[in-house]
Amino acid sequence: MNNSFEQPLNFQHILTHLKDFSHSLELSNFIVQAVERKNTCLLWDMNKGEVLGLDGLSRYFPLPKEVERPCDANIFLSLFRNEDQWMIAQFLQDNNNEQGSTNMMCCLSQGQEEVYFRIFLQWFPEIEILGFEFKMTSAHPFQLKDQQKDERALLLHKKLSLEICSEIKVGGFWLQVGEELGWCSPTVYTILGLDDRSVAPTVQNFMEYLHPRFRQTLSTKFLSLEHGKFYHFEIQLRHKVYGYRWVAFGVKREKVGQETYLIGYFKDIHEEHSKKALADQQEHQLSTTKQRIYELKDSLSEMKYRLSNREQELDQLIYRIAHNLRAPVATQKGLISILKLGVSPQELTDLMERMENNAEQMDQFIFQIMQYLNMTKDNQRFVRQIDVRQMVMDILNKVHESHLYPLVKISRVTGNFPLPIFVGNEAKVAVIFENLIANAFKFADVLGDSQSVTVHLDISEKGLSAKVIDNGQGIHRNEIPNIFTMFYRGLQPKISNGLGLFVVKNAVEDLGGWVSVESELKVGSTFSIFIPQKKVQSL
Repeated sequence: MNNSFEQPLNFQHILTHLKDFSHSLELSNFIVQAVERKNTCLLWDMNKGEVLGLDGLSRYFPLPKEVERPCDANIFLSLFRNEDQWMIAQFLQDNNNEQGSTNMMCCLSQGQEEVYFRIFLQWFPEIEILGFEFKMTSAHPFQLKDQQKDERALLLHKKLSLEICSEIKVGGFWLQVGEELGWCSPTVYTILGLDDRSVAPTVQNFMEYLHPRFRQTLSTKFLSLEHGKFYHFEIQLRHKVYGYRWVAFGVKREKVGQETYLIGYFKDIHEEHSKKALADQQEHQLSTTKQRIYELKDSLSEMKYRLSNREQELDQLIYRIAHNLRAPVATQKGLISILKLGVSPQELTDLMERMENNAEQMDQFIFQIMQYLNMTKDNQRFVRQIDVRQMVMDILNKVHESHLYPLVKISRVTGNFPLPIFVGNEAKVAVIFENLIANAFKFADVLGDSQSVTVHLDISEKGLSAKVIDNGQGIHRNEIPNIFTMFYRGLQPKISNGLGLFVVKNAVEDLGGWVSVESELKVGSTFSIFIPQKKVQSL
């Protein structure tokens, strides 16, 4: 060790705080070599967030009075210019878990005081220590003794100030604003894939190599740069061979005498940017996959819930089928037994009429059971363009011709005709209208005059809206919450088998729509439905 070192206490101070790292031979060598070169040595302990050995700088640079020993790392870094802080951070990021070293020119500032150093950085990842070796250098490389315009001297100083860029694989440059004068380090040409150094480093040439989507932004930014403030961007420059590549770009304005200069750096970050873009894409894909899994989970839960409901409905259906068919079959057998005993012609006519009505009820019940079972299938072969007006008119005519409901004398279809095209499941739409229209006829008011049924249709891009309106018996408000329940017969069990409206509700909801009712006793009922348009690839 050289005993001529002016502040040996600095070295002793460091060793006192590094007893936990005495096993690190590399760190010891770093400290000894710095001291032997009569340079100032500082150590940044990343674990503790402290900088050791700060007293060594006090002979060159006025430290703030509030700085303690050891010094907080954030306070220490605040003494550097922004661009120097960025270079230190970039060095740490580039090396990460690997030991590395570099040189750089830096400036420490405190108030109006500025001192320039050349520093040697050494990173010790195993103990997370960053070593600084400070060497006092000459004055600011841009600070000429003579403020007269001396292009040769200016060029020399610019090159000296940027020579460190090539050592850390960063391309440095300076451009004189308003003049075709500039300089850039060889690394800049490498970043652009150029071998010909004849391309002049001017603002105009820079803009030609810049990706078009950045030109307007940077052109505007160059006009508003504050003197002495460093600006950082990520841009794309055109490489001669590989096309546009991502580059980190930093620039600031400097005033030298009467001239204004842009100085800064370029660093090729294409590989890092591509990795980040790939990582972002993978993260997005992962997020999308997770979202899809959550949606599938919700969908499966919904399917499980619906299957559970269907299972309960089928259990109830089997029980009701057995019960509802047993009664009319028993009635039919009883009527046949009476016939066997012998009856008068008039009694025979009455019995035959009762048997016919009984058979009609069984047939209607079986038909609606089949309708419900068909509702559980989403058969694509029935999806097509539907002439809804013609369908409703055919159903009304069919009901009239059956003579089962003679009380209704008037039936009509209204709407804004001609109707637009509607695409849907024709079989299910037909079942919905058949049951709603049959109910409107079935529950006509015996005591009412001019019993009528009106079907109003409206079709839009969203779907089909329809109302089935009658002036029949109406529904008591206490019954309305239950009328769509399976086998609910209300106050007139002999007229209804309790399946029609249940089938309607299931069919409408299977098609993604809804059904509602408004009704008043002795006034009539209005059933409203909406069925969305079915989207298909081809019809």
